[in-house]
Amino acid sequence: IRGFTFIEMIISMLILEAILGITAHVMRSSSESLSFISNRKTVIADVRYGISKMTQELRLINSDKLTSIATTRIDFLDSGSSATNYRLATDNDRLAIYRGDEILIPNVASFTIEYQDGEGNALSAEAAQIPNVRRIKLEVTTEPLGDEPGMTVSTLVVPRSFVGYTNYQQ
Repeated sequence: IRGFTFIEMIISMLILEAILGITAHVMRSSSESLSFISNRKTVIADVRYGISKMTQELRLINSDKLTSIATTRIDFLDSGSSATNYRLATDNDRLAIYRGDEILIPNVASFTIEYQDGEGNALSAEAAQIPNVRRIKLEVTTEPLGDEPGMTVSTLVVPRSFVGYTNYQQ
């Protein structure tokens, strides 16, 4: 009976080590990818929920319910005639979008609101322009995740009771 030589044992150990190293690398990469995908999914869900909530609520307000406008804040009376707002503010050194005092979208890099007239022209965000607002463009940019850049989502809201825009006149 013949056994293995020392050289054969070393070569087989090197081959086994290479296989284990490759397997460990693949598993680590898979774990990092899964973590990134999970985090991105959470961010997308947060932004989708927040934009949807803002859009639904702003669509239902009357034109006379806007009380103050700014590029990162909109104040209005909601459907129950309660004063509220959407605004960009810090939460423990991180930016977030708030509805009143509650965080609506966490981990935000930027939030801008553009007010437009009935033709889609941008208006300055000042109190004198409130009667001219017919459309509201919301844009949210999330914080970057690792090496990936932040994600930007925007939507255009046309409140139902805002009249005077030519697209919908008959």
